[in-house]
Amino acid sequence: MEGIKQSILLLGDQADFSDQIFHIVRDNSFHGLNIIRTEKRVEFLKYLKPNHICLIIFCIRDLSYFEQSIKKLHEYNYQGSIIPITNLDSGEVGAVANPFKCHEPIKVESINNEILLHAIFSCIEKKKIIDEIQIHDAILRSVNFAAEKFLNNPDWRTHIKEVLQNIAEASQVDRTYLYENVYSGKNLIGVRMVERWIAPGISDESITIPGDVRTFKQLGISQFIQELREIRFINADIDDLPKKIQPMFRLMRVKSLLIVSIFTNGDWWGFIGFDQCSYQRTWKKLEIEELRTASSMLSAAIMRQKTDKRIKYLATHDYLTDLPNRLLFEDHFYGAKARCQRTNKWIGLFVIDLDRFKRINDTYGHPFGDKVLVEVGRRLQSSIRASDTVARIGGDEFIIIGEEINTINDLNLVGKKILNAFTEPIICNNNKVQVSPSIGISVYPQDSEDLEELMQLADKSLYQAKKQGNTFNIYQEGAGKQLWLDNVQKY
Repeated sequence: MEGIKQSILLLGDQADFSDQIFHIVRDNSFHGLNIIRTEKRVEFLKYLKPNHICLIIFCIRDLSYFEQSIKKLHEYNYQGSIIPITNLDSGEVGAVANPFKCHEPIKVESINNEILLHAIFSCIEKKKIIDEIQIHDAILRSVNFAAEKFLNNPDWRTHIKEVLQNIAEASQVDRTYLYENVYSGKNLIGVRMVERWIAPGISDESITIPGDVRTFKQLGISQFIQELREIRFINADIDDLPKKIQPMFRLMRVKSLLIVSIFTNGDWWGFIGFDQCSYQRTWKKLEIEELRTASSMLSAAIMRQKTDKRIKYLATHDYLTDLPNRLLFEDHFYGAKARCQRTNKWIGLFVIDLDRFKRINDTYGHPFGDKVLVEVGRRLQSSIRASDTVARIGGDEFIIIGEEINTINDLNLVGKKILNAFTEPIICNNNKVQVSPSIGISVYPQDSEDLEELMQLADKSLYQAKKQGNTFNIYQEGAGKQLWLDNVQKY
């Protein structure tokens, strides 16, 4: 592979012409070739992977041994070329070699520097082209894999590690990682690692873990921010980087890197990074474009999830106050109901209506009234517990689900907290208005187990509260309810 010193394995098999072959290759080492020679019939498979064998020259003394050997190579999934050199019958050797796609057998008597080197370099070049095509095809398949995962699953984060692994293995890199930009207000302050994948046998020492936040300086790429924004990728050997940041990458065992930016709706979202640790790598333009396509797939998945989330949010929240709307309120109620059935505690429904709110709209206008409603929502939220829910269900009407209600005193306490939240006037646009709520309360399961009926009963109670104004009233009708409410103290 490009970037790794290529090695040739010479299997001499004690042939009397193996010395000649060895000297031709050795004496032409200026071509960047490294030759490893073995004469004995040892387990030659052990030489393949650690020495990056791209080519095997097989000196054939025994046809049956040659056949056994190339079968072993095939079983081992050896992908390099094989050049048979022999003084046996070429036809017989070819009959064995051709099914395994070996180079045409070369007769010993025709061997010279030119013929042998031409055979070697043509095999290496052919293998290089095949490898590049295979890598390109694998990257394209990984892009299609990413597209399938992201299109068929609403949450892209669920499958991001699987996608990163697939892309990394296809592009034959040692590490890959995904970073998301982190902002403080509008200022870009760093990145958060979303996920990573590291090939077996590759060190993870000094490597960021998912969830960690780092500055661009800590990652050693602060000087590339503009390039990532404009050109949208970085491709570099560590030796070519500024000397002051090289030690940082060497500590992480990085020899070459590729970083591809991710943009969503025109904004720089983050980047995918690829580390080559075992050798220096020159990325082909086509490979970079294919990986940029993968980043575009991820960008589309991120935007789709954001859009889906936004649509869901708009469907379940009030457009003005950002509080849950009626749809989400009902969902929260049924969740509270399930918890109530497990704990044998009560749920209080607090229906809240603002007294004489129409006068505020008539006096100051609806835009001012909308700002008042936003502040009302904020004050209601500040008056409840984290386990409770406040929703706007229309106009100036709000409703609160109060969970974990144990006693009548709990109902009184919540009612008082709501009223106390409005003792201070609301100031908007330099105008000061006093807002006073009235509250009607019903209780699950004492009053009913049906949500619609509970709300109707709370409305009845609200009607009683509005007669007095700025107070709360607990629904009191029903068999046994009055006895249950004997100790209720009106505020």
